[in-house]
Amino acid sequence: MSIVFESSYDQVFDTQRYFRLVMDAMARPGKIQQLPGLRFDPPPGLNPYAVGIAITLMDNETTFSLLPDRQFWREYLRLNTGSRPVELGQAEFVLVEGGLDLAEMASLNRGSLQFPERSTYLILMVEGITEDEGSGLSLQIQGPGIRHKRRVNLTGLMGINLLRLMVLNREFPLGIEAIIVDRNGRLICLPRSSRFRWKEAD
Repeated sequence: MSIVFESSYDQVFDTQRYFRLVMDAMARPGKIQQLPGLRFDPPPGLNPYAVGIAITLMDNETTFSLLPDRQFWREYLRLNTGSRPVELGQAEFVLVEGGLDLAEMASLNRGSLQFPERSTYLILMVEGITEDEGSGLSLQIQGPGIRHKRRVNLTGLMGINLLRLMVLNREFPLGIEAIIVDRNGRLICLPRSSRFRWKEAD
C-alpha cells in the first residue's frame, strides 16, 4: 500500500476551520460539532476526519502513537503530519479505535502537577455520535462549559474504554483531553475537567 501526502489539504484555511471547531467542542463538552469533509484517502479503517484533526494539531515538533499500532497508519500520519511516532506513554497525541478493548490506555501520559498541560490528547475514533437515543452507549456529561448536563449517544465505543478514561482523569488537574470523532465527521470533546457517566442505550 502506498502512502500519499495530502496536498489537497489547505494548511491555512482547512487548519483554521478544524482548529476552531475542535476548540469550541473542547470549551463546550458534549456539544456535537460537524467537521467539513476533506479529500483524504487514508489507509483502510483510518477515519479521514481523524486525519484532519491530526494534521491540524500535530506537526514536526510533536509526537504520536496508535492504539492498536498499525504500520500503514503510523507511516501515513508520520508523512502527512511530520509528527514523530514514539512509545505510547511518551506520546502527546494518541489515535485510538474506540470499538476495541484497549487495556494499554492505562499507560497514557496524564501530565504532572507541575505541568498538567503536558498530558496526552486522545483522538478517539467511533462509529457514530448523535443526540438521538439508540444503540450503543448513552453518555451524560457535566462540568465546566455545561449549564446543567448534556447527553449524547455513541456507537462503536466500548464502555470499558470510557471507564479507563475516567480513571485517567480521576485526579484533576492530571488527566487526558479526549477528542471523539465518528465516521461522518461529528465531533465531541471530553476535557479532563468533565464528569461523565454512561449506560447501554435501550
